[in-house]
Amino acid sequence: GTRVHRVESMAGVAVCWIGAGLLGGVPFLFVGLGPVDAAFESVSGITTTGASVLTDFSQYGRAVFLWRSVLQWMGGLGVIALFVVVFPALGIAGRQLFFAEVSTAADEGIATNVRRVAGRLLVVYGSLTALQVALLVHYGMPWFDAICNSMCTASTGGFSPNPSSIAGYANPACEWVVAAFMFLCGANFALYWRMVSGRPLALVRDSEFRAYATVALLGAVAVAATLPGPLLSEETLRVACFQVANAMSETGFASVDFNLWSDAGRSLVVLLVLVGGCAGSAAGGPKVARY
Repeated sequence: GTRVHRVESMAGVAVCWIGAGLLGGVPFLFVGLGPVDAAFESVSGITTTGASVLTDFSQYGRAVFLWRSVLQWMGGLGVIALFVVVFPALGIAGRQLFFAEVSTAADEGIATNVRRVAGRLLVVYGSLTALQVALLVHYGMPWFDAICNSMCTASTGGFSPNPSSIAGYANPACEWVVAAFMFLCGANFALYWRMVSGRPLALVRDSEFRAYATVALLGAVAVAATLPGPLLSEETLRVACFQVANAMSETGFASVDFNLWSDAGRSLVVLLVLVGGCAGSAAGGPKVARY
């Protein structure tokens, strides 16, 4: 059969990415957004950026917020598949992420590899999302909000149906859940597949994940030390852990007002943003592997 060359593959990825961003904005046109705003909201969602042109959330129904979340969820899966499957198969990924896990058989094209490994990633990605939904509902978050927030956590996108983000629920237990899943979703998803495929220690044996976890732990302690109140209080630790996981995964949720923080606390968060998450995740930043 006809083989797809590297340049053709990259061009196809670029065209699909741009097309998905533009087409995703069509539903926003029906709720009153202009073409530019609709495209902005869609591209922000599909790229898991998290910037939004929506200001008054009361003007929009649930369908709008669900579609924003779906865009981010699909975009996050696309980013992960791109860096775990497509780029290594093309020989252009910086770390050649788990290339042996994909397949190097001469008679097996990239398309076949993408379908198989993307299917595995979808299982892990969907399972983490479903587990977070269950936990958030268990701790009192409404079903709809739990689904939307979980999809935007898995994708590290940060869209929320609540105008005040996670802070709007005033639910400490849910903040802990979201913080934990932001941290988990900033790790390499290929490692999760290895764990469920018979190598349960794959995550802790990975040097990048160990560095990621160490930076997160030290960052949480450092940020907690800059916050008012007892260092070991539940509230201080919760706020610090949430913001560190939020910064490293670059999700974009909010549980507190950053304007009330000291310069030291905000500076630490900025430094953690510059570290980012792990390669093979939808998290932003330079990625821990590069450091």
